[in-house]
Amino acid sequence: MASLIAGLLMGMALTLILLAKTREEKARKSIALAILRTETARQLQEIWTSPSPFFTIKSETLSAMAGKEPARLRGGEERFTVAFAAEGNPLDRAMRAAPLLEHVERGLSALARTPTRVDLRLYKSQGQAVLDLIRGEVDFMQMNAREYVRTKMQDPDVQPLVRLVRTRGPAALRGEAAVIFTRQGTAIETVSDIRGKSFLFGAVDSTLTFWTKACLAEAGIRAWDLDKYRYVDVQEELSRSHPSDLARREGPVLGNPFSEMTPVEAVVNGTYDAGVATERRFLQLAAREKLVLLRRFQNTGNLLVARGRLPPHAADRFRQTLTNLKDPEILQPFTDNPSAFAPCADEDFAETRGKLAAESLFDGGSVRDNSRSNSPTNSY
Repeated sequence: MASLIAGLLMGMALTLILLAKTREEKARKSIALAILRTETARQLQEIWTSPSPFFTIKSETLSAMAGKEPARLRGGEERFTVAFAAEGNPLDRAMRAAPLLEHVERGLSALARTPTRVDLRLYKSQGQAVLDLIRGEVDFMQMNAREYVRTKMQDPDVQPLVRLVRTRGPAALRGEAAVIFTRQGTAIETVSDIRGKSFLFGAVDSTLTFWTKACLAEAGIRAWDLDKYRYVDVQEELSRSHPSDLARREGPVLGNPFSEMTPVEAVVNGTYDAGVATERRFLQLAAREKLVLLRRFQNTGNLLVARGRLPPHAADRFRQTLTNLKDPEILQPFTDNPSAFAPCADEDFAETRGKLAAESLFDGGSVRDNSRSNSPTNSY
């Protein structure tokens, strides 16, 4: 009996020692992961002062930042790299992308029956990201339809994979409705009446600005017909008296260029006579602020593409993994808050490609000149 009790006590002591070691190992691991998360977050916030054009976050680090223990390294892993633009807050961008990339990893691993990792590159410049895609240094990338069409001119092997769907239904594949608008008292009743007035565009190389320029050109308005114009994400105001005569001056301070309210406020307070905004925001404020609708159009949504010469099975599995994704907890945190991903092909962008001439006409150059001046070597 005594020997049995002694054996039990020794077993209990050994168990307690093992438990203590396990707790100590977990504590050390937790501390290490916390240090990794803190240091990565710090480096991310300093991306704008770094000489490097991008910041790479390995799959394992991204898991740790999301509060999860990274999976163990396994032999024979496939590894891909996805590129996104940092868009102001790189840490937020990374954390919003983390659940989606984790889902992609699981999907690719299951379809390939091979452990797969997806690393993230956050770029300061969309243009640099496009260049690296063409060079084959990244495998997948998010871009807008205009960027895709122009990138396809540079590298015909770039493959469109899926489009971000904002709402349900066939029309959703084309993105979100937008409006060209003014306020009462500007004497502007049609798009043609914008001639001689001031105008606020969306971001420089956004599809919102692309379609707006096409609408203005089709109404007979060129850049030099405007008194002055401005892009919401650029401080300069521009004015032209001739295609080759471009004057620049510092414009007034606007609000957050990523906010849907900024263009509406700029027109309401008289900073600009007319502008472009999402239809959703316009309708929310039109009656109260006495806004006038001039033209409605459908803005094109974003898409994810694959580099040229990526193995077909990898592109197909990436597309399949995303089109099968239905979980709103993974979808909604991602940029643009998509409700789904839909497969797409090059022919889906025929309309965008057909409007390049109108965009070029507004800017005062030929399609060839315009495509050259907007090549990915410039900042996006």
